[in-house]
Amino acid sequence: MPWKKSLIGAAFGLLILGFALFQTVRSQLEPLVRSDPSQPIFTIGETASYDPALRQGKSVVKFGPLLFGLYPGGLAFASQQDGEAYLRDKGWDLEKWAIYRLSGDYAQDVDDGFLNKSLLVVSKVP
Repeated sequence: MPWKKSLIGAAFGLLILGFALFQTVRSQLEPLVRSDPSQPIFTIGETASYDPALRQGKSVVKFGPLLFGLYPGGLAFASQQDGEAYLRDKGWDLEKWAIYRLSGDYAQDVDDGFLNKSLLVVSKVP
């Protein structure tokens, strides 16, 4: 019965593909923490979710690229002022959105204004 061999081969191929996908996604979800970044990274976050989690000491992750590039990674700024200007220029509600510092280094962890890896949210910028 040749169809059984084909079915087993297809199932094995899907299993390998699923494992590879799992490994890729898992590595992208693990945040990087740099101990001494020379150029801090700033991002935008929703205060209703970020602030309570940070107050409770929970880890808040800002994701890098996911799903093979369908999500390019979180917005990243070289300064607090750049993030604030983005919020103002786009007309975002400053009561709902704020600027946060991340655990990475701008020169190493940002490409074209987006995070190239997942990072921890370290603190809210006053």
